Amino acid sequence: MKSIISMVSISLEGFLPYILLLVVIIVAVVIVAVILVVVVIDAIVRVVIVVLSIGVVVVVMIIGIVVIVDGGVSHIIKL
Repeated sequence: MKSIISMVSISLEGFLPYILLLVVIIVAVVIVAVILVVVVIDAIVRVVIVVLSIGVVVVVMIIGIVVIVDGGVSHIIKL
């Protein structure tokens, strides 16, 4: 029984560097994936903010033009 335990421990010691290497690779892949996801989400949020800002500016400009034109037309009609 003692020899079986020593054989198992020897075989585990032989595989230990490979197991540690596998763990390091998995951790590195997870870290890179998380960083990429954060960067992509950040980029998407920035694009959405810029597009919404431009949209708001355009809408405000259109409303301003309509108010000016409408005010001008009504002013002309009143004359």
